[in-house]
Amino acid sequence: RATAQTLRERRDTLVAAVRRSVPGARVDLVPRGGFALWVALPEDLDDVAVAAAAARAGVIVAAGRPWFPAEPPGPYLRLSFAASPAADLERGAAVLGEVVADME
Repeated sequence: RATAQTLRERRDTLVAAVRRSVPGARVDLVPRGGFALWVALPEDLDDVAVAAAAARAGVIVAAGRPWFPAEPPGPYLRLSFAASPAADLERGAAVLGEVVADME
């Protein structure tokens, strides 16, 4: 069972890994709680296509579009950090970075 401390550590690991590894991505808000991170993609990318390509590469992320109650303000991904160890979060961010770089 993940403790609040563990979740914060996983969140911080994922934030740092995304900022370091995913070209053009932004983390505009680091959540104080919860278990997911919202990542803004470069405007010219399709979040559904990025999520599908990431899944083919072995990394499961959620396209942001279905989570918005109205038209989304841009392409976003929702990344969970709740159940993954730090090494998996780092690897996932690196793979996601390769996917995004290939799609630009």
